[in-house]
Amino acid sequence: LFLEKHEMIRAQKIFRDLLLRSGIPENFRLKVEGALIGAYIESKNFPQARELAEHRVMKYSEDIETRLLVTTLLERQRNFTLAEKHWKIYTRLVKKDEKSRLALYQVEIARADKKGDFKTRKGHYLKALKLDPKCAPAYTMLARLYRSENKPQKVLDTWSEFLDHIPERFSWIYSDLEEYLYEINRYHELIGIYQKLIRQPGSHRYIAHLALLKQYLKVGQKKEAIAIFNKIKDEKPNKSDSLKEFMRYSLQTQNNDSDLSEFNSMMSSISNLLQYSCKECGTESGTPEWYCGTCGAWESYSM
Repeated sequence: LFLEKHEMIRAQKIFRDLLLRSGIPENFRLKVEGALIGAYIESKNFPQARELAEHRVMKYSEDIETRLLVTTLLERQRNFTLAEKHWKIYTRLVKKDEKSRLALYQVEIARADKKGDFKTRKGHYLKALKLDPKCAPAYTMLARLYRSENKPQKVLDTWSEFLDHIPERFSWIYSDLEEYLYEINRYHELIGIYQKLIRQPGSHRYIAHLALLKQYLKVGQKKEAIAIFNKIKDEKPNKSDSLKEFMRYSLQTQNNDSDLSEFNSMMSSISNLLQYSCKECGTESGTPEWYCGTCGAWESYSM
């Protein structure tokens, strides 16, 4: 009754009192412990939930569900170093070689290490990419690290590898890529990069067309811009996801030419569709996230 009424403090007291009793059957004790862990999590008391869950896995080392729960609770406390240890045990128990999560842990460990030097943080990102060559956050953060150290060629090489391995995640680095190439006066390379992406098959081609359209407008190549815009129109971008991408990656140009009037109209009509959201809990963000701090889901953000 207390659980149904969300009176978690009173429910937790009952569970704790039950656990103090001697002589209760072990299977019943396990059920009570599980219920108490759930009540702690419901009230966001993650430290106590973790303490009880860790006690269970120490006693029952092959308890798969509780092992996964401990891992998740450690993530919520942002203790990714210890979470990595439990995830390795969990994957061994379920006989799965799931290294993508381990790669993301390396990214989070590096991000949390505010006092770490360049070499240490770079090591974490490179280890992440060795574990998972398609780890988009590792490429993203490594490029930003090289940028902070004023290593332009390393930045560009990292983005080039990113686009070779995971062109479908092009939207992740689009803003950084364009901003940086303008900053180092190599913006003329953008058109070639976008054209190369368009030639590759995949879902990213739509966004690459938009990026190319924007770049043509920026450098004053109106004829080429109109040709790209007409190609985009032919694909009838009427789904909300497409409209969001159109808004995010296209230029809100002040050009009043009649050839682009439809483009300007579309831009002004969808200006409120600019958020990424977690598909698990609905939390919104202005940038793509790989870990949702609200619900704890991994790689759940989409446009």
